[in-house]
This record gives sequence, C-alpha cells and structure tokens, in this order.
Amino acid sequence: DTLALRSDVALSKPLDIGKSLTLDLRANTLNLANCSITMNAPGAALTLQATGGGISGSGAPCFDISAGTLNILSGTYQSDVAVISTDKGVITVSGGTLAGGTGSSGDRRTIYSYGASKIRLENNAAVTNANDACVSLYGGDLTVSGNASLSGVHGVLLFNHDKDNTASIHSSITMTGGSIVADGYALSGNNLLSAGSKAVITGGSLSSPPTITAIYWPMEGTLTVGGTASVTGGTAIE
Repeated sequence: DTLALRSDVALSKPLDIGKSLTLDLRANTLNLANCSITMNAPGAALTLQATGGGISGSGAPCFDISAGTLNILSGTYQSDVAVISTDKGVITVSGGTLAGGTGSSGDRRTIYSYGASKIRLENNAAVTNANDACVSLYGGDLTVSGNASLSGVHGVLLFNHDKDNTASIHSSITMTGGSIVADGYALSGNNLLSAGSKAVITGGSLSSPPTITAIYWPMEGTLTVGGTASVTGGTAIE
C-alpha cells in the first residue's frame, strides 16, 4: 500500500506503523510536535520517499523504531533532537538528508541506536548535525558505503549497550565507501564504555581538522584500516 500526502500535515500524537507500506510525502511536510512515527512490529517495513518534501519534528525523534524495517529513499528529515532512535530496528538510508540536533538541549545526535540495531547508510544518503554527532551507537552495527556522507561536530561514536558491562551488546562500524567529515572526531569511543567495539574501514574517507585526531581509539577493541581508505587529521589515529 502507498499513502500519499496531498498537503502539509501536522500531528501531535504518535503515528504507529504496524504493517508494511510506503509513505510518499511528495513536496509536502509532515510536521511532528512532541511525537514520533513509531514501529514495534517485527514484520513491518516502512518506506519513505519525497520530491522536495519531508518530515520536520520538534521535542521528539522523527522515528522511534523498536522493531521492524525503515527504508528512507529520498526527502528531508529534520528535528531539534534526534531524527532516528532505534532499539532493534533495521534502518536503511539510501537517499535524502537527515539533519538532527538543531535545538539546544535533549538527545541531539542525528541517529541513536540502543541495542542490536542494524543501520545502513548507502548510495547518496546524507546525515548532518551542526551541534553534535551524526551517529551514536550504544550497541548496534553501522555500515557506510557508496557515496553516503556524514558531516557534523563528531562523526560516529561507539559505545556499549550496557556501558560498564563488557558482556553487553557492543557497537561496530563497517565502512567501504562514503565520507565522514567532522569538526571534532570522525570516529571515537570512550575507554571502558566502549570496550569490545569494532571498526573495519576499507574504503571511503574520514577527516578532521588539522588540530584534531580523526580516529580516537582509547578502548580495547579491533580497529582495521586498509584497502583504499583515507584517514586525515592533526593525527590520523590516536
């Protein structure tokens, strides 16, 4: 099924998706005030597309995914806090722009993962954040490929799901293409809070300013850089 917007729509209560469908925003905007598009059905898949339109949220993430699949093909998705918050969802962004953290408080990283989520940024996906990190993983797997781009204060942050519990769900990133450009760290973690993290970077580029380390890796874990990957900063890896 396809649900197409014919004009701008404003919602103040959650929109729960329990089945598979395509939401075609066309050139219109879905405005979310202190509410999210929620998914908690493992078999449901929501596909988003737009031709100039998108979703604008305030006070809550645009998407709150506990289970199911979210596919973003095109459009602009922005919020003063996070754009996507996910627990066990499968998220694929292959086009469009996700712009999070435009506000001054709250969980402002553009994409949050808590648990065993799988997030894929591919093709021409763009993730931005002018005030915080593009992606923050508290458990979960991130894949960056194609021409996907991440641009923010920080790029990707890796943490454990249960923080101090090293037996909890760890975070990982696999990068075969695309770019991560950060004002701070392009990729980083935080000592014991990130122990067991894994990064495999065989393509694409990570870059930080000449006074900043690009990959800050202060934790036990596995960091692999090879192939055609490019890492630049004040120091490439610390």
